[in-house]
Amino acid sequence: MKQAMINGIKELVVLAILVAIMFVFAKPSIIYGESMLPTLEHLQVVVAERFSLMSKPLQVGEIVIVKTDKPLFLGLKKNFIKRVIAVSGDKLFIGDYQVYRNGQMLKEDYILDGVTPGDFEGVIPENHVYVMGDNRRNSEDSRIIGPVPTDRIIGRVYFRLWPFTLY
Repeated sequence: MKQAMINGIKELVVLAILVAIMFVFAKPSIIYGESMLPTLEHLQVVVAERFSLMSKPLQVGEIVIVKTDKPLFLGLKKNFIKRVIAVSGDKLFIGDYQVYRNGQMLKEDYILDGVTPGDFEGVIPENHVYVMGDNRRNSEDSRIIGPVPTDRIIGRVYFRLWPFTLY
């Protein structure tokens, strides 16, 4: 009886440590909306890793969670989940429904309709990234809010928790 209680306490301590580690180094998020279709769907759960942001620069093609000041409800803020299209120093051109980074048209087989509405031309400022949803016709992203400061990136999405899939 006493050993069973000790084992139960040990399991609770291990579980508490794992949960604490997860919330320090990772951020689970629920997808709300269709801006990342077909890659991510409404109500899927993803986990973003936070720790490597301090040591590894963001890369084009990574999916990230962006902290915003947009109100959601009950004082909570809405976060965006988007794909990094360009990083600091990249020259970006969006026009004629195509995206060009550093003079090269991006091959984006992950976007929903194969086209990118909108217009933009410029160099991405230092410590900023340009992010867009994969469903370009239905995404509030850098085409509207502009390049995002890298200190607004909460984490890199590494896997889908529900349904489970690695990226």
